[in-house]
Amino acid sequence: MKKAMILWMALGLSACVSLSQDGANVKVVDTLDEVPGDCTEVGYQEAASADEVFASALASAEIELRNRAAEHGANLIRITKKRAEVLPLSGAVMGGMTYACQGFKGS
Repeated sequence: MKKAMILWMALGLSACVSLSQDGANVKVVDTLDEVPGDCTEVGYQEAASADEVFASALASAEIELRNRAAEHGANLIRITKKRAEVLPLSGAVMGGMTYACQGFKGS
């Protein structure tokens, strides 16, 4: 039930999600090896989105995740969760550990 509610709430956001200026400076990586040594963990963030097309839901979830990371002072996200949800619409959940890295601009 909780997953369904999150995706239905995300549905309202997915159509109007856009990458913020600060979110554009957040780099997304997949492995711990890609995280520079001078980075400090900020915390875990997660975002969900729904769309008729899974790829669109996934892209919207990533945009929302980058925006949230930037709002919390991070400039890098290491993705640890990328999952499809199947409800009446396709959905995506993406999450990861966020980091603040010195002398580093993402994107």
